[in-house]
Amino acid sequence: MFRLFAILLVSLVVSGLAKNSAIGVTENFISNRQKGMQLAEEKMLEIKKALKKSDFESIMKDARVMELWSKKMLSYFPKGSEASIDNHSSASSDIWNRFHYFEKLVNDKQAGIGQIILSTQSKNKAQVKDAVRQTTNTCNNCHEQFRN
Repeated sequence: MFRLFAILLVSLVVSGLAKNSAIGVTENFISNRQKGMQLAEEKMLEIKKALKKSDFESIMKDARVMELWSKKMLSYFPKGSEASIDNHSSASSDIWNRFHYFEKLVNDKQAGIGQIILSTQSKNKAQVKDAVRQTTNTCNNCHEQFRN
C-alpha cells in the first residue's frame, strides 16, 4: 500500500514539475517575442527619423537589427504560446490556424527589410521611403490579422 502511494506521489510531483517547466518555457517565448516586437517597432521609428535626415548609416544599422529579428521571428511562435488567461500574450490562435498566411507575412516583412537595406546601400531616399512604407504596411496587416 505504501509503495503504491509513493509511486502515485512521485508521479504527481514529476508531472507537476513538467507542467511548470513547460509553462516557464512558454512564458520565456512570449516575453522574448514581445521584446523582439518592441525592438523592431523602435528600430522602424528610428529608421523613419533617420530617413528625414538622409542618415543612411543609421538606417542601415537599424535595418540590420530588424533583419536579424525577422529571420528568427517565427521560432518565437511555438504552438501553445497564444494568448490565454495565464499569460500576457496578444498572439491570436489564428496564427496557428492560418500559419501559412502568417509565415507569408513574415516573409513579406523580411523582403521589405531587404529592400530597405538595398535602397539604403544605393542611398536612394525615395526607394528607402517606399520600402519603409511597404514594410510598415506588412507589419500593420499582420497585427490586424493576428493580434488580439
